[in-house]
Amino acid sequence: MLRYGLALCTMGVLLLSVTSCSGQSEQSTVFPQNTEPGPHTVSRAILDWEAAAIQLPLDSYGMTIWEQHEVIAALSVVFARCVTETDAVSSAVINEAREALKPISPDPNATHWLFGVWDAPYVAEHGWNPIPEGPPHPLYVPTDQATAKRCMQTDLYLNLGLITTHTLGEDQTDLLTNLSGDSYTQTMADSRYMSLIDEFLACGEDRGYQTSSLSTIGELTINPEWSEETTLRAMIVAAECNDQLSLTQAAGDIMAAFQMKAIQDHEAELLAIKQLANERVALAEQILQEVGVV
Repeated sequence: MLRYGLALCTMGVLLLSVTSCSGQSEQSTVFPQNTEPGPHTVSRAILDWEAAAIQLPLDSYGMTIWEQHEVIAALSVVFARCVTETDAVSSAVINEAREALKPISPDPNATHWLFGVWDAPYVAEHGWNPIPEGPPHPLYVPTDQATAKRCMQTDLYLNLGLITTHTLGEDQTDLLTNLSGDSYTQTMADSRYMSLIDEFLACGEDRGYQTSSLSTIGELTINPEWSEETTLRAMIVAAECNDQLSLTQAAGDIMAAFQMKAIQDHEAELLAIKQLANERVALAEQILQEVGVV
């Protein structure tokens, strides 16, 4: 069986330097509804303390978490139709697509640990690793490698690519990801952010943990030989220090300010990207309705 192949790791996941995993929760998360760009774009970082997720201004120009799941589910239907060369799809494909629409907690498509772990109550209950143990995307119908490659290169399949601040690969949408990455780099180099990290490191040391002066995000030194329980305790302490300093909120607001400047400079291009995202979501919803997934 082929799994959905696009890389969906968030920037926060890529920035983590430790690899221990904690247990995952099956608790559902409520998906945020779509926010139109322009006057309604958030101008600061919005922290979702229930899902330990961060929303930034540029996120309004891509697909919401819910819309991403709709597109992912539709892609599995498009793939199945291509393989079988018929519009009808099996009940197994429909069930898999419906599974892809279910909330995942923590959701791998959300932005979580951009500036280190935060939201200590969440980490204590759900763990710190935002990648679920199970596959977050539907299984594709089995087929040979040549057919799979052909079906993933059809115009319809390619026209359903995800549009977010952390997915690359399309010339017409990469601006969104590049601007987001630039704003993150600017935040890392900002003196206000570096002062926050210094305060975080002092907090961690006061709690009895080792830190590294080379750290660019709020993180404690983790011994790879530690048990999952010991690692989780350290992650909770890191989150407590982060929350105590409001590090993620403050750093997110700095990043949001850089993003608002980028939006002003590239508003027409970003609105075009948002329009494309809306069109892809509408197409995905049409496909899902055709086969009775929704």
